[in-house]
Amino acid sequence: MDKLLFLKTLVFAVGWLPSVIGYPIALAFGQIMYCFGGKSRRLVRANMRRALGPAASASQVERATRQAFCSLTAYYYDLVRMPRTSPAKLNKRIVLEGLPHLEQALREGKGVVLASAHLGVPDLAAQLSLARGVPLTLIVEQLQPPRLHDWFTHKRSIQGLAIETATSSGLRAAFRALQKGEAVAVTIDRAIQGNGIVTPLFGEPSLLPTGAAEMALRTGATLLPAYTLRRGRKRYKIIIEAPIATMADGKPKEAQAVIAELVPSLERHIRSQPGQWMAFHPIWLSDLPERPAAMQQQPATESLNGKP
Repeated sequence: MDKLLFLKTLVFAVGWLPSVIGYPIALAFGQIMYCFGGKSRRLVRANMRRALGPAASASQVERATRQAFCSLTAYYYDLVRMPRTSPAKLNKRIVLEGLPHLEQALREGKGVVLASAHLGVPDLAAQLSLARGVPLTLIVEQLQPPRLHDWFTHKRSIQGLAIETATSSGLRAAFRALQKGEAVAVTIDRAIQGNGIVTPLFGEPSLLPTGAAEMALRTGATLLPAYTLRRGRKRYKIIIEAPIATMADGKPKEAQAVIAELVPSLERHIRSQPGQWMAFHPIWLSDLPERPAAMQQQPATESLNGKP
């Protein structure tokens, strides 16, 4: 099914319905996608098997796989409803853990890089930052086809959120935001441009992006792991963790070392709520198409610049 057609159908069908009706319909869409997903279902299942580990039963893996599809459609529904939710209502629905880490980082004035994942409601922390008066730029992948990307960008930017694509021009804009002491949010659980550094994830080599690490290293911005999890319908939890050190013995670390320090946090939150992890793309090397040799030891600057 055409992704844009599906999304517009979902918006038309449930976007203006109250959540008590809209969420069940969105979740039903997720069940349909799971049942007819075919290739996508197999990919998500393989990702969940790695995340849950060999001790997980087949039924646990399948449950998380099914939930991932429902998490995706619930996210689409939230994306439509969020612009119509007032900041006051949004604040009441969120439990915020670790706010002092963000406040301290902002006081330092060097900018903040929020390293997140396709987990729960990825855009929610950005919306909350706007509600609290914190300028934030969200780095997103270039979706295909372009009209799908334009649709997503429009929905995300309705409330004034700055959206930049992970390209050279988009990342330059992110650097400017950091230099002004603002915040930038970027996901770290898959290399959205197909470029990155080989790093163990759940004990197996994976290709992870270096953008979050590179931005912090180049600008001196504070690097904070941050995740948004669902706590039922219309209830959420944002977790902001302690800063990741980007310096050692007075010198900047290598990007790969910084990414390696982010991985335990990433693994912990994915494993705590695997059904909320929207892992619909290949992540581990054994699942990726044949890769050029340069990708295995690719300089971080290429990943950041979004080169093919």
